[in-house]
Amino acid sequence: MSEVVSVAFYIGGVPFVESDENVVMIKSISDVFSCTVNGGWSSWGGWTMCTATCGGGTKSRPRSCTNPKPANDGSNCVGSPSGQLPCSTNGCPGMVRSLETNLHRQTKQIFQ
Repeated sequence: MSEVVSVAFYIGGVPFVESDENVVMIKSISDVFSCTVNGGWSSWGGWTMCTATCGGGTKSRPRSCTNPKPANDGSNCVGSPSGQLPCSTNGCPGMVRSLETNLHRQTKQIFQ
């Protein structure tokens, strides 16, 4: 059996009346009070694959502002919703050979 509570309260200085009987039915305390809830970050998601296999790329991981979600004029999460790291920073074999060949040609032309 649920208990019915009669409550009188004001919104902007005006009595709030939900029915002709001047009785307000309250199911939970959140029906009366709206608490400000600031957003909080979720746990980090998994890392994505690197955007390159050599020569430098990036990988990232997501998070969301849902732990809890901001509510009732609460502030959003501070910071970035994604994290990034460099990856595959080793040179590419063809690129290294090409650089060495070009450097050798330029050096040879200088000293001729």
